[in-house]
Amino acid sequence: MKKYLLIVTVFALGLSLVACSGKKSTDAGDETIKQEEVTTASESVDDGDVIAKYESLIEKAFELQGKVTDGDADAAQELGQVGQDLATLATEIQNALADLSQEQQQKFAELAQKWAAASNPQQ
Repeated sequence: MKKYLLIVTVFALGLSLVACSGKKSTDAGDETIKQEEVTTASESVDDGDVIAKYESLIEKAFELQGKVTDGDADAAQELGQVGQDLATLATEIQNALADLSQEQQQKFAELAQKWAAASNPQQ
């Protein structure tokens, strides 16, 4: 039970860091930079590598969850970073979902569901 609680806590901390790390700005220069970032994210999704990268991050997270379950503190920290990377990449993919092929959209949905199920072991 403690191991599952640790895994859920690490995942929650990772998500909270991602959610709270953004800053709000009213500067027009920042809006231009944000627009360029969105364009870059859309272009990176078009490459087709993003779904593969998302899948590899999920596999890495599964490996780290096993290590965290065994009590590895370094793996817990790394799992938090992988969780942040997954959340960022998932957001980029969702923002460019219309540009993905039907197969890529389906693969992303399957991977997201797999990760959600693994992140919430109580279900």
